[in-house]
Amino acid sequence: MKWTERNRYIAKVTVSYGALATLWILLSDRLLGLFAEPAQAAEFGTAKGLLFVAATTMLLWAAMLTVPAEGEVALGQPGRPPAWVRVVLSLAIPLLAFVLHRALWQDDTHFPWVLFYPAVFLSSWAGGLAGGLVSTVLSVLLVWFGLIQPRYSFAIEETGSALSIAIFFAMGVLFSLTHRRLQQVERRAADAKFRALVDQSLAGIYIVQDGRFRYANPAFAGMFGHAPDAILDVAVETVVDAADRAMVSDRMRQCVEAATPELRFAFSGRRLDGSTFEVEIHGRSFEHEGRPAVIGVAIDVSERLRAEETVKRSEQLTRAVVEGSPDAVFVKDKDGRYLLFNEAAARIVGKPAAEVIGKDDRHIFPPDVAASIIALDRDLMDRGKVQTHEEALLTLDGQRMTFLVTKGPLLDLEGRVVGLFGISHDITERLGAEQERQRQEEELRQRNEELERFNRASVGRELDMIALKRQVNELSHQLGRPPPFPLEHLEADVPERPKR
Repeated sequence: MKWTERNRYIAKVTVSYGALATLWILLSDRLLGLFAEPAQAAEFGTAKGLLFVAATTMLLWAAMLTVPAEGEVALGQPGRPPAWVRVVLSLAIPLLAFVLHRALWQDDTHFPWVLFYPAVFLSSWAGGLAGGLVSTVLSVLLVWFGLIQPRYSFAIEETGSALSIAIFFAMGVLFSLTHRRLQQVERRAADAKFRALVDQSLAGIYIVQDGRFRYANPAFAGMFGHAPDAILDVAVETVVDAADRAMVSDRMRQCVEAATPELRFAFSGRRLDGSTFEVEIHGRSFEHEGRPAVIGVAIDVSERLRAEETVKRSEQLTRAVVEGSPDAVFVKDKDGRYLLFNEAAARIVGKPAAEVIGKDDRHIFPPDVAASIIALDRDLMDRGKVQTHEEALLTLDGQRMTFLVTKGPLLDLEGRVVGLFGISHDITERLGAEQERQRQEEELRQRNEELERFNRASVGRELDMIALKRQVNELSHQLGRPPPFPLEHLEADVPERPKR
């Protein structure tokens, strides 16, 4: 047989009935000894039998009204003191009433129950059914032994005394049942509100006691592939992957024992179909049906963990690209403090990144250079646009460097500027190479001009010599002599020198 809440309740009612019947027999049989006449004893026996039937019928009716349905679970009674406190109160209040009665009335035994009715009432209100019954029995014993004649004895001399004991006992039981019923009505009203809330919750809500589920809302049951009713009284280990069972059992035990009153951990859950997923548990210890239990929330974090892993991989990839870049990559907040400073940037300024993070440009560059950069950054953030320009910088060690810098605004999820990002490419060597090339081109141009002037001068002298040789050849021809200078090969190629 499953040891459910319903079965526990039935066991409690059975034990209570046995105790009540035993006490009734012991008391009523003692009363029979007071009747000398057989007829009176018979009448009293019939009366006590009818009274017993009436009392047990009333108790049975009350018990049937409060018996929980199969699978029903009460979700705790917030504000009630612990069980040991209720037991102490149930014992202390009648004892206090007894002491007060002896102090106020001393030997007067005419009103022995006057303080014990409110004592039982208070005990049943504070301690419930068990507290009220304990207080009732203790009050009966105290009054019977210490206040009813003959004192300090459980003998009964008068029929009225026996009747007063029976009436007080019946009233004590009635007080206890009434308060029990009122507490159950109050608890069920609170439970109804609680269920209306948690049954609609998207988060899984559970109650674990003795290593088994005493309550699970539809979201929790569905998370593990169960119907809400089917998961009740199921062992916790059945929804935990084998690798995590020992850990989960140990955490639950520590919470119940108040070593760690609050829980927060993750484990691999196992669905009814055998598939696994990641679960995050939040919980705390509380008292359920008079015994320690754990109530909490379970969240399926599989998607979140996958998203976190994706983000982590993306961050690692981004970090690898940033740190592997030969260009300086940096991020600043709105006040100009560095939030990111890669290794290339650290090499350029000659400072480790750890010394730069959290500081602004005044920590890296001379004051005038830093002031210029800060002003440009503020103007860029005000404009809210990406810009690319050259920046000539002087580092703290006196090195002059030139960078091709691309900067842009850094925006939050609402589109507000919260800083800027930047990529600086060192173009110092490239500019030096361009300047050297320009110098060489200028030097080549000048030399070409000089050579052209020299060529023009040389060609002019050659043309003058050819013209003179022609004149000599012409004079020789006029004199009938052969020409001294052979110029036939030049006649077609060399133009006549223009007249000046």
